[in-house]
Amino acid sequence: MVNDIEAKHPQTNNLVKFADDLTVSVPVISSGDAALDEVGKNPLQSAGAVALLLAVKNNPSSGLMEIELMDITVNQEFLALLKEIQDGRPGIKISHGGSGGANEKPKERPAPMKILKNYIENNQMRLYDFFSMMDKDKSMSLTIQEFVNGLQETGIHMNDSELLALVESLDKDNDGEINYSELMLGSIEQKKEDRKQQLKDQAEEERRIKILTS
Repeated sequence: MVNDIEAKHPQTNNLVKFADDLTVSVPVISSGDAALDEVGKNPLQSAGAVALLLAVKNNPSSGLMEIELMDITVNQEFLALLKEIQDGRPGIKISHGGSGGANEKPKERPAPMKILKNYIENNQMRLYDFFSMMDKDKSMSLTIQEFVNGLQETGIHMNDSELLALVESLDKDNDGEINYSELMLGSIEQKKEDRKQQLKDQAEEERRIKILTS
């Protein structure tokens, strides 16, 4: 992820040095004759997810910090193995699509800005108050590191790809910083998206009622 952000913000060398504070992308893990690579978007099934965890368990010295399996519905064997790994390595983060039937589709996560907006609203905060909480030097501008650290301090959970997407969407001028105006614009854009979704859901509900009552 750090390399991705550096590529998007080549003019800022000191704004992306927060690798130690973030989870890292999944590296290749070798287990016997098998090599597991870039698992987050691979079409793994429950059995493949279990095999991945076995590889992680058998490679305790690897630098792996995060595995994303949000598109995969896992089984009980996976969950038991997951607990065993996390008991031994508390720092590792492994996300998945929940347990259930083999054909059950995991619930799609909201857009990163939606996650942020929900947190602010649920905590009855103003956008300015949220920004000020992270803006320690009162400069009305945050470096990427300050922004990411601030999100982590609040307890808002976003994986690497979500953090990258949020930074890219907010840093409109690609200067490697997020100012209050950019955050406000991001909030306005999200409100527009929420309204579009609300109208779509309303239309679908009206159509459903019409069909059922006809």
